[in-house]
Amino acid sequence: MYAQGIHSCKTSNDSTLMKKIAMTSLCTLLLLTACDKANENNGGNGQEPDNDVTATVIYEVDGGEDTTAVIDITAHYLDADGKEVTVAIEEFPWQATIENVKLPFTAKIWLEKSKVQGYKPEWTFDIGIAATISYTTSDGREVSNHKRPSTTVEIGSLDSVRSRIIKEDHSETVTIE
Repeated sequence: MYAQGIHSCKTSNDSTLMKKIAMTSLCTLLLLTACDKANENNGGNGQEPDNDVTATVIYEVDGGEDTTAVIDITAHYLDADGKEVTVAIEEFPWQATIENVKLPFTAKIWLEKSKVQGYKPEWTFDIGIAATISYTTSDGREVSNHKRPSTTVEIGSLDSVRSRIIKEDHSETVTIE
């Protein structure tokens, strides 16, 4: 009888051990399958998606038709590699297009402005400035921010309005993901 009691305990322990091994194996299998799916969805690195989405980024500067006659404007923007590009704006509308930009990308444009000396006097001036960023992605997203501000200013008010425009922040930053 004593031997039967030991035998039944041993069988019960074997059964419990087998259940634990089976459960551990099943959990391990589920975990590995889930990790494999995550790697497939995230480009195989377990980090960020490898979705090859690109964008076409359009930097624009626009405004009143007389603005460049009374204000010198220099635009600075970031190219597809994130390097600064500088260009003098001589007439509106001005635009720079960058294609096949890898995402995520932070597009940025900012302007330097100063007074033009010796402009041709007129009775009125149509002035104003906007710097904008628009984009289209290869997966179909599109954002258009084009603006063309302008104000008609009489010659007596030109200096004060021009000074105000020069002091204003004309910059834009857009993160495209």
